[in-house]
Amino acid sequence: MKDTTTTGGLNAKQLLRILMLGAEKNEAEQVGKAEQPVAAALQARLERGLPLSPKAVDSLPAILGRLCHELAPLAGRPLGGLLLDPSTALSVIKTIKEYGKTLSERQTAESSHAVAVTIYFAAIANALVHHGEKITQHSHEHLARSFGMLASKPWMPDELGKLFAQAAEMCRSRAS
Repeated sequence: MKDTTTTGGLNAKQLLRILMLGAEKNEAEQVGKAEQPVAAALQARLERGLPLSPKAVDSLPAILGRLCHELAPLAGRPLGGLLLDPSTALSVIKTIKEYGKTLSERQTAESSHAVAVTIYFAAIANALVHHGEKITQHSHEHLARSFGMLASKPWMPDELGKLFAQAAEMCRSRAS
């Protein structure tokens, strides 16, 4: 009997594995490009969506319903939009923070590392400013310095710079 399903008989986990292979290859191609100026690299990263983590894929069968509910509204949304949107769920912001942290640990090129660190701290800034939550062990003093430094970078997009400046001010007031 001929298989008439659109999945070719593959289950959800197998389909996601295939999709992840393509996403990982695309990620490797983007990272492997010659060093770009930090502004261009940051803009390119912020315009892309948040990739699924391997942990999420492995546990997907058990939590498919919850993931579909949480991630469906994010499909196709650029990372930059999620970081700047006050209504982005805190759980998503935490995921983005972990993504930035993991990405920063893998980057050796200066511009790629700067992009990853920016994503990491932007997630922390969003959580502070829009959710009133500190999602890191860094002290308020350390965060104020880091946010202030990032806000003043000449390559920082204006909206992200404003978020960093606002977060820096909040940290300064809490550190006092």
